[in-house]
Amino acid sequence: MTTPELDPADLGWLLANAREHAASATLRSAAGFARGGPDEPVHRSQVGRWESGHTPAGYAVVRRYERTLGLPAGQLTLAADFMARRRDPLRVQPVVARPDRATWPQDVLSLVERALAPERMTGREWDVLSATLAAHPEVLLRGEDWKALLSRVTLESSVTCGLEYSFRAEAAARLAGHPRSGPVLTRLADEALADPTTQIFELVGQVQYSDDPGAAEVLVRHLERPEVRESVAWTTLYILTTLARHGRLARPLVVRAGTRALELLRDGERSVRTHRTAAALLDAIDPPTRTLIVSALQSQSRRRIARIVGEGKAMTAEELSEAGRRVETRLTELYGPRSRWAPPLQDLVRTATGAAHLEARGLALEVLHLLPQGRAVGLAYADELREHVAAHDVVRSDDALARLSWLAQPEDVPFLLSVATDGSLDPVTTQTAAAAVANVRHRTEAGAPTGPSVVAYDGALAEATYAAAVRLLEDPATGAATGGDPGRGFLYLLGMAGRFDLLGRLDTLARRRGASDWRPGLRWWLELPPHVRPERGGAAGLGLRGPGERSAS
Repeated sequence: MTTPELDPADLGWLLANAREHAASATLRSAAGFARGGPDEPVHRSQVGRWESGHTPAGYAVVRRYERTLGLPAGQLTLAADFMARRRDPLRVQPVVARPDRATWPQDVLSLVERALAPERMTGREWDVLSATLAAHPEVLLRGEDWKALLSRVTLESSVTCGLEYSFRAEAAARLAGHPRSGPVLTRLADEALADPTTQIFELVGQVQYSDDPGAAEVLVRHLERPEVRESVAWTTLYILTTLARHGRLARPLVVRAGTRALELLRDGERSVRTHRTAAALLDAIDPPTRTLIVSALQSQSRRRIARIVGEGKAMTAEELSEAGRRVETRLTELYGPRSRWAPPLQDLVRTATGAAHLEARGLALEVLHLLPQGRAVGLAYADELREHVAAHDVVRSDDALARLSWLAQPEDVPFLLSVATDGSLDPVTTQTAAAAVANVRHRTEAGAPTGPSVVAYDGALAEATYAAAVRLLEDPATGAATGGDPGRGFLYLLGMAGRFDLLGRLDTLARRRGASDWRPGLRWWLELPPHVRPERGGAAGLGLRGPGERSAS
C-alpha cells in the first residue's frame, strides 16, 4: 500500500491550465481569478504560488478552482489522481487528501450498507467511500462484502462515462489496492476469466492495482489455455504488461507469459488487439527476444506489430508528429493563442496517441478527457479517423476509434454513426465506432455544444442501431470476423441508451435464428439489476462512460 505522489508543479499545471481555459474571459488572468468566485479574494501572487507549486495546493485550493471556474466537484482532483497513477499503479489514497471523507466508522459503514443494497450510488459517494477505506488499511470487512463492493463498482464502471465513470474507475483501483481485498479480487478475476458470459475488462483489469502475490499466476494460467478467448487473451496480456513494467512479475511467470505471447503473435487468426498487447508484453520483458521477433515479422500486414515490439510504440515518429500538428491546429481553432502546447499536455497526447501499452494510454486518455483540451484532441482524432476509413485501413481505424471512445465529440456523432452502420466496412471497425457513439452521450459536463447533432441520441438513432444489429445478426459470416463476439458495439450503444426494449427484441430474434454467439452479450445487458441499468433518456446518478476498449470485453 503506497503513499500518493504527485509533483506539486504537475498539480499546479492542472490548476493553471483550467484557469487559462475558463469559460469566462475575466477569470483567465491570475488577477481576475484571485478576485472571482464565491470564495474570499486573495492576492494574484498567491495564485502564482499555487500554480508554480511553490505553495502546495491542498484540497481546499483545488475545490476553490472548481467552484470559481464552474467545474463539477471532483474534476480536477480526479485528474490529479490519474496523473499520479500513471507513475504508481499501486497508489491507494487520493493524491489530494479529501477532508470530506466519511466519519469513521459510523458514516462509512452507512455507505458500505448502501453499496451492498439495491439502491443507486453516485460517483461522489464511491469517491468518499473508497477514499475513507483507503485511509484505514486495518479495516475489517467480510470477504463477501469486499466481493460485493468490487463487483458492483466495476459493474457500474461498465455502464457509465464522463466524470461518473472517472469517479468509479478511481474508486475501483483504490479498493483493489486495499491490503484486505487482494485475495478476494484474485478469486473474482479467476471466476470471471473462466465464464464466457461475463464482461471481464473492468473487473479483471483491477488486478494490476492489487499486490496479491497469487494474481499473476491466475492470469498466466488463463492465458495459456489452448483456445483462449480473444477478450481473455488481450485483457490478461495488457495486465501482465503492467506487472512486468513495474517489476511485479516473477521470472518463471515472465518466461511462461512471454512464450505464450509469442505464440499468439504468430497466430494470424488472432485480432489486431491481441497482437498489439502480445507485442507490448514482449517489449516490456525481453529485449533480446524483441530483436528476434522484429526480424521474423516481415509481411506487410504485420509491420505495424513489428514496430510496436521494436520501438515500444504503435506509431512512427512521423505519424506522432502529424498527430501533434492536428491537435495544435484544433487547439488554435478553439482557444486561440492562449492555449499553450505545454510539455505536460504534449506528454499526455503523445502517450494517448502512440503508446503500445493499453494501461499507459488509457490513463493518459483519462486525464485528457478531464481537461478542457480533451475536446480539441477528440476533434483531431476524428479528423485522423476520416482518413483511415477512406483508405480502408482497419488497423489504424481501430486504433483511432479506441482513442475516440474516450474523446469523441457530439458534432462527430453523425460521421461515427455512419461508420458504425456501414455494412461494407470491417466488423471490428463498425462495432468500435458504435461504442464510441455510445460514449458521447451526456458528455455535457465538459461544455460540449448541443444542437442537431445531439438529437442523434433520440429514438431515430436507437432504431438505426437496432436495424444495423439485425442485419449483422442475419449474416452468419460476421461471428468469425468479430472474434466470435458479433454486435458488441451495437448492444453497448443500445444498452447505454437505456433501450432494453430493443435489446429484448434482438434477444428474441437471436433465439429464433439460433445465433448462440449473440446470446452472452444480450443476456449480460438484459440481466443488469435495475439500480445499475442506464435509464432511457438519461441516467440518474449514472452518467455514461469512457473507454470503448473496455466495452469490447
